[in-house]
Amino acid sequence: MKNAGLFLVASFLMGAATAQSDSTQISQQLQGAINHHASRYAFAPSAYPVPKGGLYYQNYNVLANDVQIGITDNTSLGMGYGLPLFAYMTPKTSTALSDKVRVGLGDLAATSMFLPSEDAIRLNIAYGSLTYGTPRNNASLSLGYLSSNKLATNSFVFNGGGMYSISPNIYLVGEVWFNQAPLSQSYYASTWLYDANGERLPMLDQSGNPISGFYQVKESQESFETKQQILFGSLQFRIIGSGSNTRSWAFGLAFLSLSGEEMSYEYQYQDGYQQTKTVGAANTFLFLPSVTYIKKFGDLSSFN
Repeated sequence: MKNAGLFLVASFLMGAATAQSDSTQISQQLQGAINHHASRYAFAPSAYPVPKGGLYYQNYNVLANDVQIGITDNTSLGMGYGLPLFAYMTPKTSTALSDKVRVGLGDLAATSMFLPSEDAIRLNIAYGSLTYGTPRNNASLSLGYLSSNKLATNSFVFNGGGMYSISPNIYLVGEVWFNQAPLSQSYYASTWLYDANGERLPMLDQSGNPISGFYQVKESQESFETKQQILFGSLQFRIIGSGSNTRSWAFGLAFLSLSGEEMSYEYQYQDGYQQTKTVGAANTFLFLPSVTYIKKFGDLSSFN
């Protein structure tokens, strides 16, 4: 009887240990199925929130460092710095309309650092977003209203993003931004001065005598307003670490396209030389590497 009792006690303890181990494995599997990175794409936000008490740190291409803090389950506050100039703050709030539809409202306020006051750049984007899907597979559309002290007038910013789960630990993440910004650019025009007979007025020396080959010019500051189209996009493979899945690396490519109107004008010099100059947006298309690191701290039980 004594041996039988010992056998029953040992069996109970082994069963309890096995149940605890199974429970831990199930918890880890469920935790592994959670996408802790649904609130952001490469940089653009989705309508999924940063949960209360949660904290995200993100680094994008080394130059941009971002921190997002969950104030409530539906409201967060972000701040960051983009080398070498820009610091920003970005609050966001969101709510669920159904199991697969969320809407969000937010703002991005940025200012330049270390520039003289006359050169300082300030901008603000107030936006609304709509996200459809699940934390693992979703797509978002956002519309923002951009204002800046360097723009002739305010303009709209369009953003789309999405993520797709290829496997429990690998995601395809992409986003695209578009803005058509009205720019007011200043430039200096120079024209020769003419006499009543239509001849260029020569420059005079200190004695009032004409200087051969040099002419009087009049310089004036002019302005030219143009619309510049800015298109930026990024496509990444996001690799999420094992275990609690709170750390991820993403690798891919980004592109930047700048295009817009240009205007040519003639610039006259005192030595009689005339040059054609161009003012306006320079058309540019660049491919860039895209690398993102994200680490989540805090509550690990939430869906994102």
